[in-house]
Amino acid sequence: MSYTVDPDFPKKSGPKPLPKTAYAQAKGNMSSSVVHASPMEVVIQGVGNATFKYDCSSAPGSAIAASGFNSSDTVTITDTDNDGMTRLPINPCAVSASGATNVTFIYQGGL
Repeated sequence: MSYTVDPDFPKKSGPKPLPKTAYAQAKGNMSSSVVHASPMEVVIQGVGNATFKYDCSSAPGSAIAASGFNSSDTVTITDTDNDGMTRLPINPCAVSASGATNVTFIYQGGL
């Protein structure tokens, strides 16, 4: 842990604030045509299908063709009722959602 001098009391020091990267982040409405960094977990809301891709050899931000979601390294989750959110402890690199499904990737923070 690092310390900083208190501006009101120069002889006193206190811990520096944590950087933004120390906290978890959520990224919602994920684009289905782009590779993303693998999240800590995924949250889906709404009725519809979400197909998750696990084998992305391209770098984050790279485009994925629609045919890439028809391979053997995908899993499809179907939510048929609108009962709130479903938390999935999975680590995909891309998603393709249909219907009224909102997909959010949760990224773990850390120092």
